[in-house]
Amino acid sequence: SIKAMVRNESASSQREVYEMMLGKEEADWLQAQTTKTPIAIVHRIRHLIAGVCMMSTNPNFFVPHSSMENALDDLDATSGGCERLLTSPIPPTYSRHLSRIIFLYLLILPLASVASGMPSLGSMLASAIVSYVLVGVDEIGMEVENPFPLLPLQQISAGLQTLVGETMTSS
Repeated sequence: SIKAMVRNESASSQREVYEMMLGKEEADWLQAQTTKTPIAIVHRIRHLIAGVCMMSTNPNFFVPHSSMENALDDLDATSGGCERLLTSPIPPTYSRHLSRIIFLYLLILPLASVASGMPSLGSMLASAIVSYVLVGVDEIGMEVENPFPLLPLQQISAGLQTLVGETMTSS
């Protein structure tokens, strides 16, 4: 659900995933929630763990319960951090200003290098190399503004799902 949130995926595609992993009833419950899906999932897991804890007669159940609560806190913090990264505004003037400065610099660079006595061929070659580097840095800056489409979140999610499944079957 965090992957869907940061990539702005449709609710219908997520519905299929939730039904496959949770069953129809839980997927219906999840879709009916008004809070964000990752938060709703964490609260639901907390509710289920608390129910199991209350029904447990084992006095040593506190240790795994505490460990699960810590993991849920980490998951909640991670979800919040991803949301802050996604919703933090990048001022559009920053991108425009940087692009304009690079454009002006690259426009003046060949003129300045020829005026300083550099041969025309050397000036063209130096300008091409500097242009490649600066335009690349500008492009990297734009990619960093929204990193989530570039991350292999599907593979990470599949690996975590496998790990959780193995943990649950071995317990």
